[in-house]
Amino acid sequence: MTAPQVLTVYVGINDVWRRFDSDDPTPTERFEQTLRALLASAVDAFDPVLILMEPYLLPVRDEQRGWLDELDEKRAAVRRLAVEFGAQLVPLHEVLTAAAEGRDAAELAPDGVHPFPEASRLIADAWRTAWAISDSR
Repeated sequence: MTAPQVLTVYVGINDVWRRFDSDDPTPTERFEQTLRALLASAVDAFDPVLILMEPYLLPVRDEQRGWLDELDEKRAAVRRLAVEFGAQLVPLHEVLTAAAEGRDAAELAPDGVHPFPEASRLIADAWRTAWAISDSR
């Protein structure tokens, strides 16, 4: 088996969403510990270039605005782990929030999370930027 040279971890928001739709919270400490263990296992096994894609949310319903504090905690954990593991960070929340400014966010992601083609292109471009930086090292 050939070891992967690059590992991208695209962190979604289920750990945030389930808190609000199912009263099933994931404490940020547990979220961070779980992700840390997964990253450490991958590094120990293969030592790949790591690219971490942070979770994002484009609030399309009023109640989703209240989710942003929880999301910010998870994003901060991903950012800490990117530093800890020397990974490239893809700041999806910033990229997509900027793209949604001045327009209906549902044009990019109808539920605030699952991207339409335009948002998918922005996500891919942000990943390519992170890859270009990691590839130039």
